[in-house]
Amino acid sequence: MAKSNFYLIPLSILIAAAIIATGVFYKQNKQKTEEDLLRQEQAGELVAPLVAFSAPLFVLKNIDGVEVSLKELRGQAVLLVFTASTCDFFQQELRDLERFADFYRGQIPVFAIYSQESFLALRNYKKENNVNFSILVDQDGSVFQDYKISISGTPAHFLIDKSGKISAVWPGAASLSALEGLVTSLKD
Repeated sequence: MAKSNFYLIPLSILIAAAIIATGVFYKQNKQKTEEDLLRQEQAGELVAPLVAFSAPLFVLKNIDGVEVSLKELRGQAVLLVFTASTCDFFQQELRDLERFADFYRGQIPVFAIYSQESFLALRNYKKENNVNFSILVDQDGSVFQDYKISISGTPAHFLIDKSGKISAVWPGAASLSALEGLVTSLKD
């Protein structure tokens, strides 16, 4: 064996061992993180905008000043769409979202949530665009924070199941077929 090749075998073994150790470490830490999240969820300590975890609760006013409580909507699936009046992507999906709201009327209420926007401006917007779903106002931006939404990250869709857990998440604009695809995540 040539002298230059003599070091290749131990070096190859060392590299392979490092790769295996890294994989084992990653798998153990991932499993530990998932177990910690599950334990926190079971103890009622974790409320996060993650699929299969409890949706952060809120009470917001709609554009007519009537309070809407996510907790009081338990027992039915709910679609939350976080958006902003300056969101061009939401404008692109508006007609598809209206078709979705019409098709699932009485089954899955749709709520568009705006952060720190004028009730009057949103009432005018709803009227001008013939919007057929509820518009809620997050006056202090706390619900956007709870769901980890930044204005640049709108629209963002969260389908909440009957038990109050997040069933599906869709970031960005959603077509009608994408919205209907979210519904397949619901379990009876």
